[in-house]
Amino acid sequence: MNETLIIYLPRSIDEDAQWVVADAIGASRTGVSTGDLVDAAQLAEGRRVVAIIGYADVIRTEANLPVSGAKLLSALPYALEEQFASDVDDLHFSAGAPDEDGTRAVAALDRAVMDSYLSRLTDAGLTAQAMYSLHDGLTPLENFTQILVGDALTVLRTPDQQISAHQGLPPSVLLSAWMAQEHDEDAATATARQTRIYFDASASDVIDADREALNALVPDAEIRELGDGLWQFAARSALAGDSINLLQGAYAVSTNHLKKLKPWLPVAAMLGGLFVLSTAVKFADMRALQKESALLDQQMVQLLAERGQPNVPLVSAEPTLLNVLGRAGANASPGAANTDGPGYLETLSKLAASVEGNADTTVEALAFRNGVFDVRLTTKDTDALEQLRKNLTQDGVLSAQIQRTEQQDGKISSFMQIKGATP
Repeated sequence: MNETLIIYLPRSIDEDAQWVVADAIGASRTGVSTGDLVDAAQLAEGRRVVAIIGYADVIRTEANLPVSGAKLLSALPYALEEQFASDVDDLHFSAGAPDEDGTRAVAALDRAVMDSYLSRLTDAGLTAQAMYSLHDGLTPLENFTQILVGDALTVLRTPDQQISAHQGLPPSVLLSAWMAQEHDEDAATATARQTRIYFDASASDVIDADREALNALVPDAEIRELGDGLWQFAARSALAGDSINLLQGAYAVSTNHLKKLKPWLPVAAMLGGLFVLSTAVKFADMRALQKESALLDQQMVQLLAERGQPNVPLVSAEPTLLNVLGRAGANASPGAANTDGPGYLETLSKLAASVEGNADTTVEALAFRNGVFDVRLTTKDTDALEQLRKNLTQDGVLSAQIQRTEQQDGKISSFMQIKGATP
């Protein structure tokens, strides 16, 4: 399944669901739809289904137990019992992957709430392969305090990676409460100043009302408005990893593949015959592609020869070819899918030029739709990432927004959205 149907389930059953079809890294391929889940179910065929829940009472904590799998899930309620005021038998526990010390992030929520979410999906004919909470919108980032702000939910991730969600509280109140809990006030103040606050359009009024208090508390904080919804931002982070799939234990998705395949056994013989035919067709297509590839190689060799570089191996001629692409892109007219911004080749050329001079920067994945690039890349640190963004936007043609960052193996993994600058 190359596409994912991402569905946002709000806390109240009276609120409409929202959904979008995305690619493997969570970049949207369709616009956001709002309505009844039955309508969303029509898009589920052949796609992975992922649910995002906007529930503040999901509790995040940690555990370090020398077991895994079913034994771990059985042991979690009793190992963490003292942290919960409610009866742990009424709670559903899920665990993330262990870190180097064996410590796992743990999520807990009321079983009745979990049952309610799954019933809403089942009643619409949907089966989710994964379910994440908005808490997963904030991935680990060393020495940073991060806050995610929506119209009714605020999520805080502290530098020591503690996560909590609150309803109706502005970010300045959460920051003040966290800093007051720290024993070392100077350290808390210094760390809190390395603060990133993300908000979507629904929370603009919340941020505007809180901006004065935030400036007084953390004057150097980065406050960024997301290009899409809070739940879409959380979905991209969850799909990138370091998240907790709530569908574990009794709620785990069935993996009885034989049962799934049984209805298709009557057509197995027909598929066997078609396989032989399709193999022959693919062989013919492959031969045709080989001829086309050889023709392209000849054309590139000719192009290099015209530029005074005869007999240069194609693999060594990348800079020259990139320059040619850059000029071609600059002169190319925008396609039908992008009528008011730079073309595909022009944007790609600028990205290649910005990355080429930095050996510590790597592009991991690209997605392009309607004039917008979604790029996942790795840099050595946040300064290098910001410099890359400035290089892309310095001429005013492009707009580059850092959607998400996380620290992985001593480097910074980020998700950037690039599009034409607003006039």
